[in-house]
Amino acid sequence: MSRATVYNTLEALTQAGLILRITVDPSVARYDADLDPHAHFRCRVCNAVYDVHIEDENTFGEEIDGHRVETVRTYAYGICANCLAKEVADA
Repeated sequence: MSRATVYNTLEALTQAGLILRITVDPSVARYDADLDPHAHFRCRVCNAVYDVHIEDENTFGEEIDGHRVETVRTYAYGICANCLAKEVADA
């Protein structure tokens, strides 16, 4: 299977609303099949991306300052638990 076929299929799935293209790292194309409300965390040390739970998924409601909200994407950046544990072990 060619790389173009893979990316064309991913784009078709995105357009159909079956997956989300996430931009937590703009230099890498990432896709997520979990369509339930959640945020993404990217570790600045190992570059891993994790799904993270949001306590209040509907913080913004359906409207913000007269604008209709259709989707909310939340990204957090920092150091993941695995990298933090390595730092502690190395210290």
